[in-house]
Amino acid sequence: MAKKLIRPNDTKNNHTDGELIPSIINGNCVLIVGSEIMLSKEEYPEYNGDSHKMIFEQLRNFLIEENTIGQAHQAKTFTQLSKDIRDIDGYIRQMPFDTENFPVSEMSRSLVDLIKTKHFRMVLTTTIDPYIYHLMREVWGDELRVMDINSKKWEESFDFDHELSTNSLPLPPPTLYYTFGKAFPTPDNACTQFAITDNDYIEVISTWMGRNAPNKLLNYIRSKRIVALGCKFDDWFFRFFWYMLRGTIKGLTEGEVAISLTPQSETDCKLKEYFEYSKIHFEPDARVFIKNTLNLINSYQGQEEEKIKAQRRRGEVFLSYAHEDFELAKKIFYRLIESGIKVWFDSDKMRGGNTYKQEIHESIAQCKVFVPILSNQVQEDLRNETWRFYKDEEWVLAQAHCNTSNLCVVPVRLPGYDERSTENHAKLPECIQSRSVFDIERHHIDTLIEIIHNMLNR
Repeated sequence: MAKKLIRPNDTKNNHTDGELIPSIINGNCVLIVGSEIMLSKEEYPEYNGDSHKMIFEQLRNFLIEENTIGQAHQAKTFTQLSKDIRDIDGYIRQMPFDTENFPVSEMSRSLVDLIKTKHFRMVLTTTIDPYIYHLMREVWGDELRVMDINSKKWEESFDFDHELSTNSLPLPPPTLYYTFGKAFPTPDNACTQFAITDNDYIEVISTWMGRNAPNKLLNYIRSKRIVALGCKFDDWFFRFFWYMLRGTIKGLTEGEVAISLTPQSETDCKLKEYFEYSKIHFEPDARVFIKNTLNLINSYQGQEEEKIKAQRRRGEVFLSYAHEDFELAKKIFYRLIESGIKVWFDSDKMRGGNTYKQEIHESIAQCKVFVPILSNQVQEDLRNETWRFYKDEEWVLAQAHCNTSNLCVVPVRLPGYDERSTENHAKLPECIQSRSVFDIERHHIDTLIEIIHNMLNR
């Protein structure tokens, strides 16, 4: 019997730990993105929003212009085209895969919004184009780690096996993995191999299921729920692909698949029957699935904000953070209150108004320990001198509190923040500059809890 899931068209708000939306918000889902949902249908109706089709048609038109193939050539897939084109990979590599030709602005708006929630730190893509890369680089900046089928240090580089519980810290680095390789150069100008024909796909699957499989990566994926969006494959291939990711027959039901299937297609009908037989949660319209999932995420987060408001308390710790770091700051908040510490944690998305400022002012004035979270986002804000409430209001209030009291300050460093940077250090207020930074990447959060307890008990 498959576990109950929140389907995106549900209107009820019955969220439990075993359901989809909480799993997404708590970082317990791996996202797999296919070409079918990559582009805006409004921008590219001729390709139905499919980036794979766009690349194929652009390549086919180029080959016709170069008289490499004739106008009447009947190929509709890369596999068919490769029968007559010896070095099809070489032609694809010559395509300009820069941000000007593959901009985020051409992507599906709902997919962009989904990635920007930052709930998916592990994203696999079955595409070969750089659209998703450009988007995730925009979202995560230098934190993003990009890997693919040709990465030679699978076991060394994938350090996800220690990240098992929803409350564990630190979180794994945001990672984009090109399941079938990428057709564009990486920042170091290294161009890799990629899979585009049926035989290419078979070779990738055989590698992933053989002795050279990236086992740490697969173990991590198999410990999570999977949300597969727009991964349109032939029936036979999808079965192998899904089994490869789930590892066991028993695990096949632990995931959501949203892809468009054509009723007139015999292979699509067989795949639909497979989903139903295996009790895999299947949605026939990936784009509608994403939009409804976003609505449910916003609804659930609204409930969670109310839960946080009910549990936060003044008088001991004030947690200061950039709202982009909300998910990790929230984990720290819950761990602190579970240990019996009173924590003020602002969960409001909209900051402003005299009442709000007064509330923050009073909370900082009453706290005994001020905990500013230093992250990659904070680093960017410092270097760009961007006005942000957390640093230009909360940090200023904390400095004033320090000037007239014995307020303790414990800066917490997240991955991505360079504490050794003199530029960063010079822009911090004195109350943060003069304190030792707690590195959450190197030390267990229990140590942070112990430090704060000792400060409160002085």
